[in-house]
Amino acid sequence: MPTPQNPADRVAALAVVPAAEFPGVAAYADAGAELSAYAAAMHQTRLDCVWTEAMTHAGLRRYLLEETHELLEALDEADPVHVREELGDLLLQIVFHAEIAAGDPDAGFDLADVVRDAREKMVRRHPHVFGPEGAADVDEVLRVWGAAKAAEKSERTGILDGIAPTLPALARAQKVAARIARAGASAESSDTLPSGPNRTQPAVASHTVPADPSDTLPSEVFADEQSLGDYLYALAAEAQARGLDAESALRTVATRRAERA
Repeated sequence: MPTPQNPADRVAALAVVPAAEFPGVAAYADAGAELSAYAAAMHQTRLDCVWTEAMTHAGLRRYLLEETHELLEALDEADPVHVREELGDLLLQIVFHAEIAAGDPDAGFDLADVVRDAREKMVRRHPHVFGPEGAADVDEVLRVWGAAKAAEKSERTGILDGIAPTLPALARAQKVAARIARAGASAESSDTLPSGPNRTQPAVASHTVPADPSDTLPSEVFADEQSLGDYLYALAAEAQARGLDAESALRTVATRRAERA
């Protein structure tokens, strides 16, 4: 396939290069063969297993959630054997959902479409890798990536469009705070750490988890759930501003506490 001379055309062309012609694809021939065999095995299972045959997208939701959290646990443990196993379990969910769609005439896609779409999105989101526009540092990578994503999501009308409502509350709060900050929107009253007669304002930057689980915040910090929500949102926004993952941080502390219990 000839390489287009126009840079924009070159990026667009790379996004639709057939899989067999994609640069470096030969090195992943084994992975492609294994994925094909796995998809074929799933298809056969769908035909011959009454439980699998009856399963729907809705019925699989709980398993997708469970497998995702089990992978997160494996990553927290930094156990390569466990991570490998859980990646496979999560892959099962993807292949299963794609197989269900392949048998639904209203869905109009199969596993090949899912993989192709994902590959083309990766190329579009990385014009500094697959196109002529380079990126010298992380900030530049984020700028280029953000511009590519914005071009794809041009149909969105609100700054919060696309944030999944099913995200854990703390992770969702952090994404909301990130979008608001990126858009330069005016801060809401809950964007700062709460203060007032019924709330105190601890020093977030220097706060550490008490060694003794009985050491908790004083009861007067929160008057009600609204003030607690404001406080938690403010912490999530502060974590975002500092480049920290609030969800991961809380999960790690909760795990450490559970191990001490």
